[in-house]
Amino acid sequence: MCRRWALADAGELFCPAEHRAAAERVYAALGAAARFTDAVPGAVRAESELEEEYDARHRGRVLIVRAAGEDLPKRLAALPADDAAAVCYLNLKSPGAERSYAALCEAGFSFAGFKPLGPGEEFMLLARVAGEWRGTLHLTPGGRWLADYMEL
Repeated sequence: MCRRWALADAGELFCPAEHRAAAERVYAALGAAARFTDAVPGAVRAESELEEEYDARHRGRVLIVRAAGEDLPKRLAALPADDAAAVCYLNLKSPGAERSYAALCEAGFSFAGFKPLGPGEEFMLLARVAGEWRGTLHLTPGGRWLADYMEL
């Protein structure tokens, strides 16, 4: 999910260390430069810039964390546990992305890929799905490496 022509340089990204090698592979395959760095302690804002959409018919939720803040764990704890699925777009250009990734994992989200080369935003995708869903996937050969990486 990217427009190869959109950007040649993604800039500075705060990708969690355990996923940096996969992110480097994605950006290299796209021919885009990216500089992966660790967040500076104390650089995280107090409040997250968070958008949330809910689809009642499908019991699905979409979260977009444009800027990660100290309040994200509390906001995640307030999400209903009975959603069939939730997808989170975590902006890796936000200095709080690494800490937010840990909070999302604690809230039951798992790494699900990247949405690179957006205008001003570079997203890591995370998902929380109720029940067994892996058997419903259809993967192309080109995407198999990412599914293997995700241990699907």
